[in-house]
Amino acid sequence: MHIISIVRRSCPGSLLEVCMPKPNIVFIYSDQHRGDAVGCAGHPVIKTPHLDRLGSEGVVFSQCYTNGPICMPARATMMTGQYVREHGVWQNIVEADQRGPSHVRNVRDVGYHTALVGKTHLYTHTGGTKSQEKTAILENWGFVDIQEMHGPHASGTNKSQYSDYLEELGLWETHRDYVVRSKTRLEEGRARAWEDPPCPLPSESHLDSYTGRTAAEWVRDYDGDKPFYLQVLFPGPHNPFDSPQEYRDMYSMDDIPVGIMDLPREPYPKYIVRSLFRAGDAKTMTEEEKKQLVINYYAKITLIDTAIG
Repeated sequence: MHIISIVRRSCPGSLLEVCMPKPNIVFIYSDQHRGDAVGCAGHPVIKTPHLDRLGSEGVVFSQCYTNGPICMPARATMMTGQYVREHGVWQNIVEADQRGPSHVRNVRDVGYHTALVGKTHLYTHTGGTKSQEKTAILENWGFVDIQEMHGPHASGTNKSQYSDYLEELGLWETHRDYVVRSKTRLEEGRARAWEDPPCPLPSESHLDSYTGRTAAEWVRDYDGDKPFYLQVLFPGPHNPFDSPQEYRDMYSMDDIPVGIMDLPREPYPKYIVRSLFRAGDAKTMTEEEKKQLVINYYAKITLIDTAIG
């Protein structure tokens, strides 16, 4: 089975089939992942051996920037190929028009079996909504085979096949209680991310581990006649930074660079400065606390890298 991450062909129109057979495509992306937080980008500390191998065997786009700094605008751009000003999704309470452009629909229409595993966030999440209830939206975007999970915060209040999995193991309430406590602290302005406790679940039951394992099982089990296009949408390393303790133990405080400690004031707009200064007591964060926050974050990225491997 031949799988590539990104493919582009120069064959004209109907000659595509003649030029070469269509490869299977796996499109992996993570959520709230810094562009430099991967070893193949030259990072001196972070442990991402599997992503590094992909980078060494392919192309690393070092000058690629997101068109939207928050979730739904960025995802709408990835789906439609449009700038934010074109698709109109300026914030996380606005949904893109399902009748608009869709690269997934285009891929489906040229003969691919389209599938997804993970978090899409192509629609607004309301309390209690089960992901299976939103399948029609994702079908409109062009997906045929759908296994959707919610993001880290929504996964504790909105049901999905992940919550079904945790319920079978007797772990749902443990996960829900952790997420609810984290969301409450965030909403009350007390989201001191360096204090995020490690995931209370076994590492193999973490949301990102489950996403990676489910995607791998899908690839192994696929026996269709069409080539497939699979999106693997990891919910992490989005906060809460609930990395398992065994992954945090891979990092040492002594190896973590302190970086910039002073929050910016000028020339940024005042509303941006205000949002930074009320983000979980960041203005009083010590060097040791910042290092712990970074470890919690890096550990979650390494967890995802393990799932990819």
